[in-house]
Amino acid sequence: MTGTLPPPSPDGGTADEDHPAPTTPDRLVEISVRDAHGRQLGHGSGWLLDDDLVLTAAHVPVPAEGDPHAVVEVRRGSAPPYGIWHRCALVWSGLADGAGLDAALLVVTGAGWQPPDPRHRPRLDGGGTSIVDFEVFGFPAFHHTDRTAYDVHQCGGRLRPANLGRSEIRVIEVAAEDAPATPEDWHGVSGAAVLTDDQHTLVAVVIGADLGSPRRLRVLPVTRLLHDAGFRRERREHRYGEPHNRRTVLAAVLARLTRAEPLASTAACRALADRLLPGAAADPEMAGLGGHDLLTALVDRLATRAGGLTDLAADYARTCEDQPTAGELAFLAEEFHALDLLGVPLWCGLREALRRLVHADLGGVPVPALHARAVEGTDHIPLPAHCDDPWKAFVHLVCAREDSPRLPAALRFLELLASAVGGTTSATVRACNRSWARRLDLARDTPRDDDGPGYARQVDELRSRLVSTPVQRTTSARLLVELIPDPNSDPDGWTVSFCFQCRPHTGTWQRLPMPLAERVIHLSRLFDRVETACRTLHDVHGVPHDRIEVEYILPLDLIDHPDKLIGHGALPPTAATFPLVVHSLDRLHNSTWRAVWQDQWRRTRPHTTGRLLFQITALDHADRTTAEPVAGVLLTEKPGSATGRHEVSTALRHGVPLVMWRHDPRAQPDFSALSRRIMTEGRLDPRHLRQDDGAGQDVWNRYFVVIFDTPDNLPGLVYGEAS
Repeated sequence: MTGTLPPPSPDGGTADEDHPAPTTPDRLVEISVRDAHGRQLGHGSGWLLDDDLVLTAAHVPVPAEGDPHAVVEVRRGSAPPYGIWHRCALVWSGLADGAGLDAALLVVTGAGWQPPDPRHRPRLDGGGTSIVDFEVFGFPAFHHTDRTAYDVHQCGGRLRPANLGRSEIRVIEVAAEDAPATPEDWHGVSGAAVLTDDQHTLVAVVIGADLGSPRRLRVLPVTRLLHDAGFRRERREHRYGEPHNRRTVLAAVLARLTRAEPLASTAACRALADRLLPGAAADPEMAGLGGHDLLTALVDRLATRAGGLTDLAADYARTCEDQPTAGELAFLAEEFHALDLLGVPLWCGLREALRRLVHADLGGVPVPALHARAVEGTDHIPLPAHCDDPWKAFVHLVCAREDSPRLPAALRFLELLASAVGGTTSATVRACNRSWARRLDLARDTPRDDDGPGYARQVDELRSRLVSTPVQRTTSARLLVELIPDPNSDPDGWTVSFCFQCRPHTGTWQRLPMPLAERVIHLSRLFDRVETACRTLHDVHGVPHDRIEVEYILPLDLIDHPDKLIGHGALPPTAATFPLVVHSLDRLHNSTWRAVWQDQWRRTRPHTTGRLLFQITALDHADRTTAEPVAGVLLTEKPGSATGRHEVSTALRHGVPLVMWRHDPRAQPDFSALSRRIMTEGRLDPRHLRQDDGAGQDVWNRYFVVIFDTPDNLPGLVYGEAS
């Protein structure tokens, strides 16, 4: 005998010795049917047509003596005798739909199920007219022992396709050495596949033994199945059914737990199971399991309990310092729940469309920005860090569930997403969204005509608005920083909050979320928090760093006494980016103070708005007529506008701090005092008025420049244009 030896493996053996060929086909499955108490009601065989789609006889999963709540489970033929079972769902039965076909399709729903090699997917065919060899793999009763349970039996013979060609049920004859002593010993082989062409072609399904001879088996040709519309539909579309997709999510949960480092030991897995299932230690089906099998059983049990996967994610986050895994488990729990809330067709359609989207497909619009627009005007629905793609963000909004006549945030999110994406994906998302909106309208408990239009109509209205003003990437933003004294009267503590407005989508001002513990700060940390807020606008809303306009709202005592701000260390000479834009919350709604402003500033009327007020009569001495320089300017528009920026830069070139009083209704405005404070406490020297910036210590804006925004319509009030 000649030939070449297989190449040696690194540890000294041969490659064939390291990886022996399997002796049991990976598509062979054993089927068990039990009642709620674990008593076995039925047993049979099956063959995998796809990853998790099992073909068997219809009477196997629904035994005559069984109860309607029986549990159907399968395990691979190559599994050990007492290996773990995986739950199944019956998705089609030829007996139940009136076709009279003793065949059924099961879909495996267990989390730990390992799909077979997809390259060996069988072909369903009648087998032609020629005599060929066939094989049958099953789990007959005559191979049952206490040690091996039901063991695999492989038998074969010659298939004569023309025999009984006019009969609905055919008979095949196995070799004598493969047959048991009596026909009754074949019990358990029902559902086995009859295979030809080296197991590549499935020609029939065994439905029982021929009581006349132990060598004969009654089979149902697959040609009968291929003519049944229900069988063809379920075989083709089972991947879009609930059982298959439940298994997909549960398998992802199990895979994440298996990779988790805190659960590397059996003891850690057992502790997790004991916390979530207090009776797990006494459960005979779980007591002897360890590692992967224990996690598999745990996930399957939790999947049948309302909120079970949510409890799993919460427990893991609480007991394990592993935020990535905790976040992924939280999302998978929501994805599993969304399958029930959306229904299988919508869940599958949206999942397929949204999961393939990448950031570039969204036109540069970040997912958090779409989420923020979707939740505008609602109770705040935070976006967890792990929801970083369209599908995850949408699932999170679905599970938030709002009971309101207003359009739910999840529906708004899909419309905004479709506007940003465009193309065929946009059409798919919009079709699914409107279908879901109509279904929600039909599912509402009572008519709500008084509450406004239904969800479907609101979707249409939002869609029409987005046609004229589509979602675009954010090009710039205004960030408003407000400081108020600490309510606990801590002199060094200030409460800071951030509001922002993005462009081109202006909309309403939105509050920037921040942890409660970070809202009270020392003034010395103000600019660090501002920088963090700017990073959030960049990361979440996609605003370029250099296109964020920061403006401030300061308390009256800080505006009145700039030295306090410097004294607290919040504005050291080199820390602040000048100019600072400061808004006033008080808008001079009080008619008395409006009259005061008009009377005090009426004499400036001949001046053109926006010019520097180099000469103005001292306001604290009505009898004086000498002109004195005043460090101030009136703006026609806000400093962030084009005109305002021009006026601001003109003033700063001359070293003039732009000043406007933060009005306190309880205080009489004192403009002369304000002027002195700006000059002295701001370390400003009027002798350098109209001089460009230099290197000297007396340069105007070297240390402190504050820009106070004018109240609404203040130029008109000042110049007497309002009565």
